[in-house]
Amino acid sequence: MCTFLTLTERFWRRKNRTKLFGVTVSNGAYEKHICPDGAVDGPNKIESRFMVGEVIDLVGAGDSFRAGLLTYAALHLDEFKSGAINFAEAVQMGNLFASLFIKAPLDDRYGGIRPYDKMLNVVRSNVTYESFNALQKVLR
Repeated sequence: MCTFLTLTERFWRRKNRTKLFGVTVSNGAYEKHICPDGAVDGPNKIESRFMVGEVIDLVGAGDSFRAGLLTYAALHLDEFKSGAINFAEAVQMGNLFASLFIKAPLDDRYGGIRPYDKMLNVVRSNVTYESFNALQKVLR
């Protein structure tokens, strides 16, 4: 029987491919990655620029973070495979998805999620938002 640690060890031992490991924390995430050439970077803390405002419900925070991170990686797949992806930007996309999800009204959890290009512009702006309303306004 395979355990989680056995599967993780198998994944990390594969050579010549990019590997990304992340752990979310209350104000962002830590990431560590290995590039196909074996270069290791991290752990790096990426503080969320979007954690302003009241949290409505934390259920789904990790899943929504992962959705943002994987969306970014999938749309930058060649860069991810080569190890040239902007790992911090990928994590910030996860932070943005999670922040929008956990602060949304319970009857409209996905209401703040916007088209990818609009959300990427917010991530790339490098703005730290003073309020959740300011973040929502930019995304409209």
